[in-house]
Amino acid sequence: MADSPAAAAMPAGAQFGVGAVLGRAFSIYGSRFGVFLLLGLVTLSPLLLFGLYGIFVRYPGLPAAPGAFGAMQWLTALGTILLSMIFNVICQATILFGTFQVMLGRGFSFGESMGVGLRRALPVIGVSIVAAICWSLASVLLIVPGIIVFCMLYVAVPACVIERAGVFASLDRSSKLTKGYRWKIFAIVLVFYVISGVGSGLIGVALRHVLPGSNLAVLSEIISFLWQAAATALGAVFAAVAYHDLRVAKEGVDTEKIAEVFA
Repeated sequence: MADSPAAAAMPAGAQFGVGAVLGRAFSIYGSRFGVFLLLGLVTLSPLLLFGLYGIFVRYPGLPAAPGAFGAMQWLTALGTILLSMIFNVICQATILFGTFQVMLGRGFSFGESMGVGLRRALPVIGVSIVAAICWSLASVLLIVPGIIVFCMLYVAVPACVIERAGVFASLDRSSKLTKGYRWKIFAIVLVFYVISGVGSGLIGVALRHVLPGSNLAVLSEIISFLWQAAATALGAVFAAVAYHDLRVAKEGVDTEKIAEVFA
């Protein structure tokens, strides 16, 4: 399928803009929705398995020992947070390749994208852990510093994959690229979380009416996971396009130059 003009790469020297990033990201995502969704489903599949495990622990068909349910809830919640952080960035790393290929007007395969992402899996996990610690520490002080740090480190994973930088070098690179554009980054992040939150909310309401009761909890978990995979893939495209446009705006490089790492 031919790429739409909106999916084309940002011209060298253009200014970084929220509308331009969002418009191109939606176009790129829509043009290869099937592959992006598949990448999300595969890379996030451990979260589904963990969620199903939590359901079977909550509804094992046997009475739980006193205090066991509460303890298991905490362990399940902690495990879900940790796994989500890890596999979300792996998903983001795998989708970077495809996003740049679309901007270059080229095709790409599921296997190629997985290969690129998995080769940088350990560094991007390190980036996500350190970034989460920084964001959490800033959030303890006040909400605003936490948001600033989140926006500052928004493109650390693309920097890690595309520039093959180390953990702290990727965080520093993201800080430099986003400087002067963090409120625009915040607007992009806000749009994503509104889409993700509204979608999750609507699905939750529908499931409570259509699938009441714990006997259908498995089906509910699977449907929610499908939306999570689709939304996470979209967020990954957002971050990839934002990274690309920040480099074009601040450094004047073109898409071919940025994507040389994939050659």
